[in-house]
Amino acid sequence: MKTLELTILQNACVAKDIYLLRLSGAKDIACEPGQFASLSIPNFFLRRPLGIVDDKDDVLSFLYKVVGEGTLALSRQKEGEKLNVLLPLGHGFEERKTDSLLVGAGLGIAPLLFLAKRMKKEGKSFHIRFAFNTKEDIPLLEDILSLDPLAKIATLDGSYGTKGLFTDILEEEDTRKTAYCCGPVPFLKACEKTFEKGYVSLECRMGCGYGICNGCTLLTPDGKRRKICKDGPVFAFKEVCY
Repeated sequence: MKTLELTILQNACVAKDIYLLRLSGAKDIACEPGQFASLSIPNFFLRRPLGIVDDKDDVLSFLYKVVGEGTLALSRQKEGEKLNVLLPLGHGFEERKTDSLLVGAGLGIAPLLFLAKRMKKEGKSFHIRFAFNTKEDIPLLEDILSLDPLAKIATLDGSYGTKGLFTDILEEEDTRKTAYCCGPVPFLKACEKTFEKGYVSLECRMGCGYGICNGCTLLTPDGKRRKICKDGPVFAFKEVCY
């Protein structure tokens, strides 16, 4: 874990209220898919945790959605400005099986895009199954299709791909593959009911981002508490209670 001053290369809107942030200066920082960074936004006390989309050379890429004053302020940061970044944080998708499924909803696709790039580099096959509300909510569509030309995408209103939920784009054999999932809690619950085995990446509000404040703890089936930021954010199915 290091604290770095990184320079903004790009901070552009790529879908409805969703921004792609690219920062340079992260030389010799090794990140794993599923790990995240914690960014300090000028004039805000708490940092914001963002999932890593890519780490190429000394450039790190993130996706974030404007949902409040903090992320709104982040969206107004300009190219050339610097941000204080704490990274890499948490445990990611450390086990990566070939012929697996990458199943994401909304902004939950961010760590899965990073996972897809890493698996492609490792020569492991995967199948993308993503779900969104509308076509306007889909970020980096060209990147998705370049990673998996046969990617299946569902939208609730049918404006792109198949109309319906993620379950409407699954094939029968999909449920028997290892699934790597990220998205809202109701989506993750549905994933655990749908697939026989897999992993979930949890999204939550965080204070410190590295296990000191205990602000992101959750209950495990054995009655113990685990920290999403330090023990996760990636957990195997059945390791956590929602």
